[in-house]
Amino acid sequence: MTESPVTRSTLRPGGPSPLIGHPVVAIPVFIVAFFVLNNFLPRFTFAHGWPVMVAGPLSALLAALATFLTIRMVLQGQWVPRDLDPRRVGALLGGILMGAVLCGVVFLILWATGLRTVDGLDPRHPLLVPTFCFGITAGFAEEIAFRGFLFCGLESLTGTWCATILSGLAFGLLHLTNPGATLSGALAIGLEAGIGLALLYRLTGSLWWVVGAHGAWNVVQGPVLGSAISGATIDGDGIVQSFATGPAWLSGGDFGLEASPVSILVWGLLTVWMIQRMRVTGRVVPAPRALRTLTRRGATSPARQPELPLG
Repeated sequence: MTESPVTRSTLRPGGPSPLIGHPVVAIPVFIVAFFVLNNFLPRFTFAHGWPVMVAGPLSALLAALATFLTIRMVLQGQWVPRDLDPRRVGALLGGILMGAVLCGVVFLILWATGLRTVDGLDPRHPLLVPTFCFGITAGFAEEIAFRGFLFCGLESLTGTWCATILSGLAFGLLHLTNPGATLSGALAIGLEAGIGLALLYRLTGSLWWVVGAHGAWNVVQGPVLGSAISGATIDGDGIVQSFATGPAWLSGGDFGLEASPVSILVWGLLTVWMIQRMRVTGRVVPAPRALRTLTRRGATSPARQPELPLG
């Protein structure tokens, strides 16, 4: 799962100028370019007859990939981004297995404790479009944005732990835009996947791992097990027609499995293990000297910051 010890800095500028590839420049450029492309591409897809249900997710996927590759190549000189290197695509399977197992464990605990009921099966429930929208698109687009850029950039500026918390919080708050969103559900996602996927990315050095885990969690949770996905879909809409029962704060309610304390507990156990592995393998980027001076008065001169892999 992990690679050899860390040897290069995260998002280290590799382009023609250190400034132009710096996270302070790269992150805003990514945000602007993504939104511009994401507004242009739907018109292109509609013009070429793509179904409405696919055109939006497709534009988000293409916008994220195009922006990611362009910025990594042009601004940072990474002609083959290591964290999304096609030769490492096998890690996608590991991530898929991980996400599916995590979701299955949470679902089984909720079902066994009476916090989720199963009313039947629908073997003919469509999987193709939901898998594309919630699995492939959400996995790639959100992981590129939140782990590939936001986490990496913040880590270069503030260190691993601060970047994990900040990017996790941002990831959770993003889900407040969903129709059935709740603040407690959004914060729960930040604690679970926001923090967990950031640590998984740092531990494995691979976007393939987090894309697989993120996409598999969504697909198993919604189209397969019939839970609402982060308030974006409704209960019962899956092969397994399942519904939340009991107190919403325990079952997750209409928001889905993520809003349940059971999800927080399962992801939390994984997080503790990943933190331990990161410390053992030396994959933690300490905060910059200036930041540590502000937060730890009288601290001694820190050891040289280890350089981390690009992926």
